[in-house]
Amino acid sequence: EHYQRDPNNALLKLCRDIEQALKKVCYHVEDPNDEVLADQMLIMFRSDHPQPIWPITVYDGKRFEAEKAVLERLNAMPDEQKAVFRENAATYFNALHAAGLDDDALSNPSWGSGRWLLFLLPGALPAAVGWLANLPISATANWIAAAKVKKVEFKVTVIAGLGYLLGWIYYPLLWLIAILLWHAPTIAFVLLLPLLRWFGLVYYDIFTRWRAARKALAHPKRDELSGLRKRVFE
Repeated sequence: EHYQRDPNNALLKLCRDIEQALKKVCYHVEDPNDEVLADQMLIMFRSDHPQPIWPITVYDGKRFEAEKAVLERLNAMPDEQKAVFRENAATYFNALHAAGLDDDALSNPSWGSGRWLLFLLPGALPAAVGWLANLPISATANWIAAAKVKKVEFKVTVIAGLGYLLGWIYYPLLWLIAILLWHAPTIAFVLLLPLLRWFGLVYYDIFTRWRAARKALAHPKRDELSGLRKRVFE
């Protein structure tokens, strides 16, 4: 009825209503000039509230609500306080970048514990097998995305979609070949390949965190950087 009376005004109202509804279910930074600061605040929040290793996937809105609250605090922050916060955050992250470290590694030294070697050393071989087995899929998906996708923000989505589709061709084909060979160890190995690939992804994530934490623990400016981080929240 509104559209019949005044189409332009009705479309404008619809867009505004959609905008307000999206703000409730999406991350939103009110001032575009605050986008860098918003990223830095989220990085530090995630470092202070690290995700557990298990379960791998969590369907829980609490994480989203907590991170959204961080951005809402930024949106409501007075300009003077925001300016000080921005300056301290920039000083910290510039120093962190110059040191070649990341905030998560600096804030979570437990990731650099030698106990992780009990997982990393025996897990290296199956992780490598899973990675090599999936190489045709990942290489093909990356090659197609690089050739066909011009906008960088779409590349990850395209690679993930292609990987999913190619997997439904690649793995059944390997299973079929294994069955035709009718060699029990080969069949068992091929059936395990998707699981090994999944394990390889988990392994890579843990290894990357462990290596970054070890580097942070050994860095001569670690205490200085930790002090700069504390200043951000003063």
